[in-house]
Amino acid sequence: MMLEKNEGVAFVKEAHSKDCMEFKTFPEHCVKGTSEAELVDELKPFEKNALVYLKNSTSAMFAKNFLRDIDEMINLRNVVITGCCTDICDLNLAIPLKNYFNENSNRIGL
Repeated sequence: MMLEKNEGVAFVKEAHSKDCMEFKTFPEHCVKGTSEAELVDELKPFEKNALVYLKNSTSAMFAKNFLRDIDEMINLRNVVITGCCTDICDLNLAIPLKNYFNENSNRIGL
């Protein structure tokens, strides 16, 4: 639906290092360079036209360039977050991102 409307799409991909601190809390998963760290086949064709962020923790907020890009999206009005681990990764993005928008609403035009 978003792609049909020519709206922006971003993908957050887990790309953990082998010595990732997160593996002290969660089992090893999505190690950079493995198939687990790739998008599902159905989404791969859209990756080339999307923003892509690699994260090494449960929160995309700290992924390289994520907040910089959010700040540059002057027409941003809605964010749809979906993923496969709603109670961990999705939640760890949704709550701090909402707080970030609340804190910076005048600066980013919301």
